[in-house]
Amino acid sequence: MTTILDPLHLPLRGSRLIEASAGTGKTWTIAALYLRLILGHGREDECFTRALLPEDILVMTFTRAATQELKERIRDRLQHAAQYFRRTDTPAEPDAFLEALLADHPDPKARAQAAHQLVLAADAMDDSAIFTIDAWCQRTLREHAFATGSDFRETLLLDETDLRNDAVRDFWRQEIYPLTEPALSEVLQLFSSPDKVQQETDALRRLDPPLPAPVSTLADWLPAAVTAPRRQLAALKVQWAAEHDAFAEWLLGILQGPKSSNPLNGKSISVAIVTRTLAALRGWADRPEILLPDELAMCQRLTASNLPSYCNKNQTITPPPAAEVLDTLFSALETIAQQFTQLHGAIRSHAAAWINARLSQLKARSGQVSFTDYQQRLAGVLHDKIQGPALAARLRQKYPAALIDEFQDTSTLQYQIFDDIYHAADNNPDTLLLLIGDPKQSIYAFRGA
Repeated sequence: MTTILDPLHLPLRGSRLIEASAGTGKTWTIAALYLRLILGHGREDECFTRALLPEDILVMTFTRAATQELKERIRDRLQHAAQYFRRTDTPAEPDAFLEALLADHPDPKARAQAAHQLVLAADAMDDSAIFTIDAWCQRTLREHAFATGSDFRETLLLDETDLRNDAVRDFWRQEIYPLTEPALSEVLQLFSSPDKVQQETDALRRLDPPLPAPVSTLADWLPAAVTAPRRQLAALKVQWAAEHDAFAEWLLGILQGPKSSNPLNGKSISVAIVTRTLAALRGWADRPEILLPDELAMCQRLTASNLPSYCNKNQTITPPPAAEVLDTLFSALETIAQQFTQLHGAIRSHAAAWINARLSQLKARSGQVSFTDYQQRLAGVLHDKIQGPALAARLRQKYPAALIDEFQDTSTLQYQIFDDIYHAADNNPDTLLLLIGDPKQSIYAFRGA
């Protein structure tokens, strides 16, 4: 059930999801909820048992610029609220949200204490836990280096381009060079060069979670996988080559003969069209590497099941057995094409997984690590049945409240991290997991965000 958000009374315990469309005051709302967490505001059963400090409230967003902007907006809001709580007169421009908070602090001493808390929080914003997911994962791994097995000697790799290019060239040398025919030709149809390998595997290499590292080489499995459909294809070509000339003679004889004995519609089945189509079929039969003939749609018009539909009104045609061979041929080609589609997908996946694994080896060898590696490592530790629960408990204690901004672009891996810490489905009253986003603004849906 969807309800309109009331930032003054939203329970600040358990798991909450806020859909914040563009222009609805998302940043203002985040700052308002942050302010309430600092004050410990809310009904006894809907807020923390103590007021929180900025270091207790984990706020996650996507860019460094956004973290800095959010930090400043929250600081300004805290300072303004502190001034508001210290006023003794009615402001010229009342703030409805702060007026409501004041009403919940009727005692002057309580207001003074609240103002003091807000000032301290504003002064402590430089130490606030407002991070990008990458920076927070890096920080967490280093703070818990023993539990996570992190190496302090590693250096951060901001741009993987050069190492990734090395990994692609290694794939070309180690996986493609050893191949023989027909497996080599099949791979070269997909990857004509290392640059083409990059293009064809880019999306697969970015999958979240990543593809598992391959346990075998292309040479181990590809030759057998290629041989079976290639043999079937070769048999079909031989079969059609034996029928082609007789079929061409029959069909062209009708088209070039007396008009009175030609039942076919000349606009759809003409001499020019058929000549071009028959040449495509002959070229397909003569070239072993071609999967489907050119002019495929036109070729399919000539089958025994389709040709009668191109007759003139009230006229019929009786196709010869060769046309029935075309029916069988295209039915078999459809199956073979599906096999090759699956095979090409397997080749791409193998290449992507191999390159990722090689890239990891190159980074480990040079003592370098990327932000993506930080996420994968932290997710792996948190998901571990032995180490995970203890680390998650320490992180919940350190950050009892977490606000995840731009949640619509959170990847599967990133959500796994948050869920392993806060167990969203449990709606734990001892913590707050607040997810804020707008599915209509997702720019990473293609990767499963």
